[in-house]
Parts: sequence; C-alpha cells; structure tokens
Amino acid sequence: MKKLVFTFLTMVVFAFVANTTFAQSVYNNANVGATHEYIVDGLDGTDSWTFIVTLSTEDPYNGGTVTPADGTEFDFVNSETGSGATSASVQITWNTIGNYRVWIQVQDDAGCYNYRFIDVPVTDNNFNVEIIALGSGDENDSDISGFTEATTACPKFVGEEFDDEENDTEGNTYVYYKVTRTLDNASTSDWAFTPAISGSATVTLWESSVDGQNWSTVSTITDELVVTDASGTEDNVWFRATATNVTETQTDLTFNFGTSAYEVTGGIADQDDSGSNTATMTLSPLPQIGDFSGN
Repeated sequence: MKKLVFTFLTMVVFAFVANTTFAQSVYNNANVGATHEYIVDGLDGTDSWTFIVTLSTEDPYNGGTVTPADGTEFDFVNSETGSGATSASVQITWNTIGNYRVWIQVQDDAGCYNYRFIDVPVTDNNFNVEIIALGSGDENDSDISGFTEATTACPKFVGEEFDDEENDTEGNTYVYYKVTRTLDNASTSDWAFTPAISGSATVTLWESSVDGQNWSTVSTITDELVVTDASGTEDNVWFRATATNVTETQTDLTFNFGTSAYEVTGGIADQDDSGSNTATMTLSPLPQIGDFSGN
C-alpha cells in the first residue's frame, strides 16, 4: 500500500478577492450564508475522492453516523466527488449555525482509503440590508441624511414655474429612499444589491449619494449596485428619483432588492429577506387649479 500524502490548502472565499477586514467569514470560521472553497493537495493522479460534511463529533469512516445533509445545513455548490487529478476542491455554502467538519475521503488505485478533515464552526453573520422610503422633496433639500421614514407624501416641486401661461400641471417631484447595511462587527467589505423598480410613477432620473448631500447619476437603476467601503463606515446609501407627472392622480413607486444583497468580500448573503427589503412611496394627488381669468 502506498503512502498517501495530502493536505488542506489555504481556503479562499469563492469568487471574491480578499481585502483587509476586521470580522468576516473565512474558510475555517464561516458565517451563515457564506460560500467557501476547500482545496486538498498531494493526491496521486489516479486517486478518486469524496468530500463529506459531518458534525464536529462525527466520523464518516467505519460506517459512522453523518447527520448534516446537503441542501439543508449546507449546499455543495459543485460536485463533491472527482478523480484523476493531483488536487481536489469543493465549494460549500453554509446554511445553518453549527460546528462542522469538512472531510475528504480518498481512494487510491489499490483500493485503499485515507481521510483528512478540517473543523469549520459556522456562526450567524448578522449581516442585513434594509430600505425605507423617506418621502418626497424639492430643490431646497440640500441634506436629506436626517430624513426619517415616510411612506406617503404630497409631491413637491422640482424645476417648475407656476406661471398660468406656461404650466397646466406642476410636473416633477423628488422621491427619496435610504438603504442601510447593519452587521455586528466592523467590516471594510464592499456590499451590493440589485434593485427592482415598480409602480405607477414615471421616473426620468435616478441618483445616489453616500452622504445624503452630493448626488451622482445612476445610469441603470436595475443593474447591480456596489457600495465601495474602504473605510468601514459606508453603511448607508441614499437614492433620489425624479418622478414626473405625479400631481394629478395618486401614484406609487416601489424600490425592492429582494434577496440580492450580499457582502462582496465575504460572499455573505443578507439573512433577513423580509419586508424590510422593499419600500413603497405613495404620492397623493395635488389640488387641481384651473386657468386664471378676470373682468
């Protein structure tokens, strides 16, 4: 029987490049929702292998009990079996808090088996992204960072003149939203989400701001939006929609990012996918005014 020499290599976060962070998911201390890749080197080119996930108190050899189930406590992202290479890898998404072991069972061409494992405690990530509507506004709103939640409002006036000779309706208004990231520990990881927009209001322009004061145009609001966070302090992003022709009938505008939010570097998904991931702003109609006349 030949001696099998193989080791777990450094595990990297699947699909993301690591940067400096204070607390985020790593391969051997993972967060719920994170995906990590586990790599084993030193195999013979004729070996076959199987990755197995157990509780930290369980052993898969000699008919031992294996409790965790693929698709429940965890998910194998790619195949957990393979052969004919000098290294093996598997990507695992962790779904449930617990103390686990990732095993590899290797069989060589002589029919002999060997095993290695690594312990992987999985804890709650407490990473959450929420959105609230902040009401309507106009060009006098120089700083909206202190605005609080408001889901119903009268339209304000953006770029409008009230000259009876020039205007039949009052036209445009701003609609504001605030998206907030929360997590238990500081992190310099970028975070991202993909909005879906719906409602009866017509929007001619979307803008974003990281301070509620300075605005940048969002070219396509339904593309994935990444909040760059090099300092660990960018936990909020504000959005401003310019809605047009909203004054004559009640209109609404919904900003929804569903289950799309995640922490970019750690690959950690938002674990709270409740109603806090959507916000609807309802704009009431304004009093109608006819033309001036006189005698």
